[in-house]
Amino acid sequence: MLQDLNDFAGDPRSFTKIEDWRRDNVDKLVEGVSKMIKGIKPYVRFGVSPFGVWRNADQDPLNGSQTRAGITCYDDLYADVVKWMKNGWIDYVAPQLYWSIGFPPADYQVLLDWWGKHTYGKHLYAGHAAYKINNNETDPNWNKPDEIKRQVQLNRASSEVQGSIFFSVKPLLRNPLGVQDSLMTNLFTNQTRVPGMPWLSKSPPATPQICRVGGSPSVVKLAWHACDIGTRDENPYYFAIYRFDGQSVGDFQNPRNLLTYTPFYTEKWIFQDPTAAEGEYYTYVVVAYNRFNVESYSSDPVVVKKTKKGAKRKKKCLGFLF
Repeated sequence: MLQDLNDFAGDPRSFTKIEDWRRDNVDKLVEGVSKMIKGIKPYVRFGVSPFGVWRNADQDPLNGSQTRAGITCYDDLYADVVKWMKNGWIDYVAPQLYWSIGFPPADYQVLLDWWGKHTYGKHLYAGHAAYKINNNETDPNWNKPDEIKRQVQLNRASSEVQGSIFFSVKPLLRNPLGVQDSLMTNLFTNQTRVPGMPWLSKSPPATPQICRVGGSPSVVKLAWHACDIGTRDENPYYFAIYRFDGQSVGDFQNPRNLLTYTPFYTEKWIFQDPTAAEGEYYTYVVVAYNRFNVESYSSDPVVVKKTKKGAKRKKKCLGFLF
């Protein structure tokens, strides 16, 4: 700390308060790291996981949250995370909201709402205190098996929240209060992807087109390609395979219609569907994603009938299927 005081005295850079000088030092670090990353690999997403309270309302009546935290990002850790988001230095924030719903000094719901109003277009991933489940004497809410479930439900009810992060995986693996079971069987039952960051991508990836359909008695096989790939942003890195029952495109938002995501940076643009039932018609669609997780336009749909010998693609005629 003495060295810190000496540095401030030797070069205050026009600051009169050491607290503002310290925040400026951290600002310069974050801005510099951000620019360095984007200069070398612009597709790398840079974000931070700060303490869950930026400022209390008694410290900042206009911008602070209705909390009574003992320490805050801005005043004690010299981290002006809001400024970093405003200036576009970070792509996401994952605040450590390690309190329960209704906890008076720092209510999870209050803080989630506050952060949702201060993202400035950047992604918000809420941090959950998995390590407190059935392991906190000061807050009985952590003894309730549905505490994490309720937090995730609040996340999903907010259009400003893009996901959840759990600290840490070790307590989840121990399955305290059956929380791991609840997460797997009730909340996270379907595949998902990292939300796209369109502000980092100059263009969407090239639209894939299904070019070959085949199969065997056990599987339907699809292959696709993408043309006119002129830039890195237009290059697909992975794909989503949708399958709709019948001979028309259905609801992309219904998770049962999403068969799978291919591995990231996949080199094989093929897929085998072993779940197609003999005698049934299916409509397949492929969607591409680039390194920013930005999605392409969907491919033209392909209608396939699963047969005893393999798969048969229905042909188009004047825009109609026959």
